[in-house]
Amino acid sequence: MLSFGKKLSKMAVSLLLALTTVITTNPVITVSAAAGQEPEHHKELTNNNDGTYTLSLDVKGEAEKKPNNVNVIVIFDVSGSMSQTAGNTTRMAAAKNAVNSLADKLYDYNTSSEPNTVQMALVSFSTHAQTASDTPTNSASVFEGAVNNLSASGGTNWEAALKQAAGVNFGDDDQTFVIFVSDGNPTFRDTRGTTRITDNRWYDYDNIYFDEDGVYGLGSDDPSYRNYSPQSMGYCYDNAVDDAKALVTKVGADNFFAVGAYGNVSRMQDLTDDAGSDSNTNYYSADDTAALNQAIADILAKIEMSGIGNATINDPTTSNVTTSTGVSHLLTVDKTSFKYYKNGVEWTDAPPATLDDSGNVVWDLKSLGLLDNDVTYTVTFDCWPSQETYNLIADLRNGVKSYDSLDENIKKYLLKNGDSYSLLTNKENPTLTYTDTRVGDEEKSANYTNPQPVPTDAQQMKVQKIWIGQYNDEEKKPLDMIVKRDGAVMDETIHLDTA
Repeated sequence: MLSFGKKLSKMAVSLLLALTTVITTNPVITVSAAAGQEPEHHKELTNNNDGTYTLSLDVKGEAEKKPNNVNVIVIFDVSGSMSQTAGNTTRMAAAKNAVNSLADKLYDYNTSSEPNTVQMALVSFSTHAQTASDTPTNSASVFEGAVNNLSASGGTNWEAALKQAAGVNFGDDDQTFVIFVSDGNPTFRDTRGTTRITDNRWYDYDNIYFDEDGVYGLGSDDPSYRNYSPQSMGYCYDNAVDDAKALVTKVGADNFFAVGAYGNVSRMQDLTDDAGSDSNTNYYSADDTAALNQAIADILAKIEMSGIGNATINDPTTSNVTTSTGVSHLLTVDKTSFKYYKNGVEWTDAPPATLDDSGNVVWDLKSLGLLDNDVTYTVTFDCWPSQETYNLIADLRNGVKSYDSLDENIKKYLLKNGDSYSLLTNKENPTLTYTDTRVGDEEKSANYTNPQPVPTDAQQMKVQKIWIGQYNDEEKKPLDMIVKRDGAVMDETIHLDTA
């Protein structure tokens, strides 16, 4: 068989036998959703009337303002710089107001019948870190009293703060959120590290700055204080990263929030990413009190919402089918054709879908966390029966092969009905994996309903070959050929090497 370029390859024209693929659009099967039930999801196949078709898979977000039982750890910076003024107040006072406002709203979910819907813990840090002795607590007055008792002094030890937060024990396995608020880059650490050499001079960045405090670092990242202060700060940062990673591993990447407030907190955004969270969604830069209040309000909204999240769509296509003699590619999937939509509007910065070596189209939406309520997320891609499939059907129709002699895994997807053949686009049902935080954090799975197999009708077609150019027996010059179907030119000129 000759393949006449991409367009005719899709249409699978054979000089032995031509097959015209008739593809029908299948009805959309919708699954309704409620708390604890499968989210709405469906798969659709659409005829493109050019020998290709488009498959689309989607899932609809379900979310509501109803937190499951949650734990919240607030890591509160009480270093000396927090006493600086911020508008008509101080950084410390503004931060206390923002955190207490968060606590007021969260603790409102606690009732006499469900007193532990929300528990909160307070970790404060400066040169060292400590957990307020009366937290974790389910009492708003106890938590807010601990916040109000804080005062500002000392340096900034992120390593100690993150390590302290990782050790907080709520005594349950409820979902835990961390809110890390700081107004400065780290200038102290608990871990000494190693001595470095720079410019032929020994700089012991790890000297104990305050012997009585037992911490390392210079207490500043300002070059005007020591010309190697930024390097010392970098060392303090490096030693905080592993504790941040451990904390994110414990609570989950979506549940770690960082707020860089007021001061020079250039490394806070880096820490969010380096810890394994996503600074695009979980880091907030708050240069003033209004921005700080807004950041805390946004985080509150994320904690309050529960519903469908951590979603992944997996569509196992027949583009890769294992047989007793190797791999057959029954379906061609165009990896360049992926498109994404939110409520039918093209979504240009969506997480990308992939086609893996096993023929699975995978769309991972976990980076989004909870899916927005009543928003339908859709991925589409183009595909068509492969040239291999058309060659095989041509052989079957012309008696070169018998259907019964085919490999069982071919017959499983290439179906015979009388003298006609149809192709399944999937090896198994596509799946949607997700969590529903309204009923817990256990991963759940739902199947998509596949469309009917792609039917193929075989029919004879007239093919006309028109030779162009003069053929010379001695020089054996190449000839050009135009192929026409029923008098219409089917493709560009085909060049044949006659040597």
